Amino acid sequence: MIIPAHDAAGTIAATIASLASEVDIIAEILVVDDGSSDDTADFAEKAGRDHGLPVTITRIGRLNAGAARNAGMALAAAPWLYFLDADDLHLEGGLRCLLRQALQAGNTDLVLGGYIRKLEGTVRTIDAADGYGISCMDNAENYLIDRRETINIGSALIRASAVADKTFAETLPYEEDTLFWARLLTKSPVAKVGRAVMAYNISRDRSDERLMVSPVSRFFAWRRALRELAKFDIRETILRRREGLVAIKIARVHCRRGDFRMARKFLLLAWPAPKDLRTRWRYWRYRIKVFWKFA
Repeated sequence: MIIPAHDAAGTIAATIASLASEVDIIAEILVVDDGSSDDTADFAEKAGRDHGLPVTITRIGRLNAGAARNAGMALAAAPWLYFLDADDLHLEGGLRCLLRQALQAGNTDLVLGGYIRKLEGTVRTIDAADGYGISCMDNAENYLIDRRETINIGSALIRASAVADKTFAETLPYEEDTLFWARLLTKSPVAKVGRAVMAYNISRDRSDERLMVSPVSRFFAWRRALRELAKFDIRETILRRREGLVAIKIARVHCRRGDFRMARKFLLLAWPAPKDLRTRWRYWRYRIKVFWKFA
């Protein structure tokens, strides 16, 4: 198990405590302290001792969650990998359920469970395994164009041998998880469990902020990383559709914040991307609103 953590002293003890019901099947908990300036490591070690869990601390310089997860994968010795962020909560018996399904399925590399998401006070239970089929490439491509439920980082059990050449991007401010799951799905048969295995809170403001800082340069850096998925035989039209979806998402955030000029730039970037009916509706919804401001 791998937990990346940065200045998580206020949450990591609860995160580790939430794993106590799985103590007999957890071989290791690798907490990767990503340049914390607080007592994250101390709280993690104490929580491990209090609950009899095998917590090991590894410290790296301040990088990002992708780099911390990669550092944890490089150290992991267990045959199955499970990630949990340092402010998320595992649900009792969830890991046991994922592992049982992995062993029963036999040929699977990726077991997906559901999760509970709390956004601005609204709680929603999501079945992350909804829609996944037997074709690895179909799963990967449909995931990129939002035709499969999003995989949350703490809702999946991964066969360690399946990630040899599929690490997290370490320089991207967003979507590093999406690119990782897409690469993994191209070669990984999927099994699923019919219950939520973890819970997390999401802040819309915090999520939006990542799309507001240096938006153009960050977008093009992300687009370069996206296009590398062609090496995994994902079709160009799928990559262009993902590009359009993300450009529209960034336009929406800037529109919501009142920066209509930047929103207009991203709608122009999204214009040539192929779109399905739902995406065209979203595009024109924001285009009419934004371009009206410049009429």
